Amino acid sequence: EKLPGGTLVQKFQNGTTIRAFKDGRVVQTDKSGNTVSKFPDGRSLKTIKSGNGIVKLEQLTDGTKIQTNPDGVCMRIEPDGTIIQTNVDGTVIELLPNKTKIQRNVDKSIIKIFPDGTRIQTYPDGKEIKIEPDGTITVLSPGKETEKKN
Repeated sequence: EKLPGGTLVQKFQNGTTIRAFKDGRVVQTDKSGNTVSKFPDGRSLKTIKSGNGIVKLEQLTDGTKIQTNPDGVCMRIEPDGTIIQTNVDGTVIELLPNKTKIQRNVDKSIIKIFPDGTRIQTYPDGKEIKIEPDGTITVLSPGKETEKKN
């Protein structure tokens, strides 16, 4: 079926509808309302209805994948494997390919956890606390260093 404006529509017995638009975009919708959209530039967007709302899955042309959940949490997976999660409160958590985890909090504090278990907490005033796997705690303040062992 061809609609005014040039959109082509194809309907299937299983409830799936495919729409091909003049701009090159193709949108497939299933009977539940879930959609898969393909864009001429290679991007794709998938929306899935869940009990809590709609999950959006987007794939960019560079291979980046973005998932937005109904609760507003956004996960971004970069082509190099880096995963970036942005929470509704503004907290950003990065998991790097080397398994280092970096959490940037709304209060501007940063927590880094390295693959060996070392943890560094940086506070907005510049103070850092380093906790090593053996329990050694090092407090780094701008201009001085104090170390104590647990």
